[in-house]
Amino acid sequence: DKLPKVLQLFNNMATEICEGQQYDVDFESQEHVAIEEYLKMIRLKTAVLLATALKMGSYIAGASTEQQDMLYEFGINIGLAFQIQDDILDVWGNPETFGKAVGGDISCNKKTYVALTAMQLADSTTRKELEQWFTQVLTDNTEKIAAVKTLYEQVGTRTKCEQAVEQYTAQALYLLNQLPQNQATEQLRQLANKLNTRKN
Repeated sequence: DKLPKVLQLFNNMATEICEGQQYDVDFESQEHVAIEEYLKMIRLKTAVLLATALKMGSYIAGASTEQQDMLYEFGINIGLAFQIQDDILDVWGNPETFGKAVGGDISCNKKTYVALTAMQLADSTTRKELEQWFTQVLTDNTEKIAAVKTLYEQVGTRTKCEQAVEQYTAQALYLLNQLPQNQATEQLRQLANKLNTRKN
């Protein structure tokens, strides 16, 4: 009796993920991307997967509609925090724990939360310098990665991005605290905190 609703949720999620992926592809050739547009993209591409899984599980378990919606929004918020943290790690992560070389997003001129935040924080001179680096396609990106990281740090990009991770995590935990507290909600709380502080 629950299958039709579950399939509807799944199909909506699959459609949204495809939409998010298309936004991501479009951004590659789009000259200017607003932070709000980027957040919409990662919400669709990343966060809805976790959010829908939580909503499905709670629906099957017999949770109220209000509880299902809270868990869905909890998933959206930790999904956003997860992706922003991923963007941070691509710049400042330790390659040994991150599992891949850092600076990959800088090398391929990818518009990430970190890059867009830096452009927003930068003055006109620094913004122009960043734009110059982000139009270059190089064989060896060592100098480019170092220069861009320096510019990021000069305008306080890392702090601003880490604040965003904390903000979305705090909103997720606020929603979780509105639900009945038990072993399941404690596990979700641990997951949210783990994603907030992960190094890989």
